[in-house]
Amino acid sequence: MRTIGKEIMIIIWSFILGDVLGYIAGQLEGATVNYTTAGIVAVVVALLATNCISLISKQANPDKAAK
Repeated sequence: MRTIGKEIMIIIWSFILGDVLGYIAGQLEGATVNYTTAGIVAVVVALLATNCISLISKQANPDKAAK
């Protein structure tokens, strides 16, 4: 359950921060922003990044991953 909760929080926060980043970039460029697309892209990137970092960390220190 701990992993599922962690993933849900990553999804929520990355969607919010992706929308904020999309808003700021849209205002700087003077373009319209599709907030749904910006949020989904941010969620995918965040999930890939956190899971890859977790996988690399477990392989680098197998003693810590066993605990």
